[in-house]
Amino acid sequence: MGRMAYVGIADPDPTSYMSSICNFKRLQADAAVGNSPLWFGEWALATQFDATDEFLSKWADPQKLAYSKSAGWIYWNFKTEISNTDGSALARQWSYLEGLKLGFLTQNPAALHDPNVCVPYMNKTTDDTSL
Repeated sequence: MGRMAYVGIADPDPTSYMSSICNFKRLQADAAVGNSPLWFGEWALATQFDATDEFLSKWADPQKLAYSKSAGWIYWNFKTEISNTDGSALARQWSYLEGLKLGFLTQNPAALHDPNVCVPYMNKTTDDTSL
């Protein structure tokens, strides 16, 4: 379950994920064909690779930046249980409360750790409107 996010959108590595989300054109593409307002639901910090805590801290901001340009967004789950077998491995990527506790997410959902997080990644990929 921890490896289900962003399948087919970006190669399974931190740079590809950041480049993809920082060049997110879905809102413009949908608005051009009258498909708006658009809401984003069920996003999370999950990846297709073993993400470090450092990456997860960085990964939240560009998603909030992209999805906040829409009519709104909903995080995957406010709280998930932590089992004895996998510890917080899944919760750290799927639970807003766990992400908040670990410092990946902000107390104020509209706030960002780094509003310039996308600057190094802008225009680094092709314009993919299927995102």
